[in-house]
Amino acid sequence: MRYLMIGMLMSLLFVACKNNSDKGQASNQAPADPPTVYRGNATTASPDGVPQANKNGSFMEPTPLPDARTVELLTKDFWVFEYYVADEKEVRLGNKGRWFAFYKDGTFENGRWTEKLGYGAWNLQNVPGEGLNLILDNIDDKQDEQWEIQGVNESGDAMTWVGINETNTAGHVVKAINLLTRPTRKQFDAENIE
Repeated sequence: MRYLMIGMLMSLLFVACKNNSDKGQASNQAPADPPTVYRGNATTASPDGVPQANKNGSFMEPTPLPDARTVELLTKDFWVFEYYVADEKEVRLGNKGRWFAFYKDGTFENGRWTEKLGYGAWNLQNVPGEGLNLILDNIDDKQDEQWEIQGVNESGDAMTWVGINETNTAGHVVKAINLLTRPTRKQFDAENIE
């Protein structure tokens, strides 16, 4: 039964984020070479006062992203996880209300609900035969993620991200939506969710 529900939700996500035909496909391309890695001091002060205790990581050196449709969409306002599909209930609930703010200089901020939890560098990478990968390298190495962007709806305000094999997001599927502000628990009817 669980697999049937997951399958139905995945089908719903893929239909909701059906790719906007082949037009603009070339504009979604990003450099194929992975970015170099910056081994910064994770204990330095962060932008906007994000606490750095327990952030023993590093992130790649941010590189400005090219003008492309996907970059334009991602750098607009906030991207929020509306649906998160994973086998573990605590993972699904723990990702409700997560958000990202992407910037064209190759940096991002992330958090959950109205709280900011991290920052780092992001990039897009075209993988021949696979698709467009979103690489999120957070100052907190536990928050590093890699997703394949599998679909964007026609209006550009919803996307389907699928976790890349052999990463901590493998097997997970996300429907991310674009919001003008950070999400609130009330917006998502989640006042009782931790």
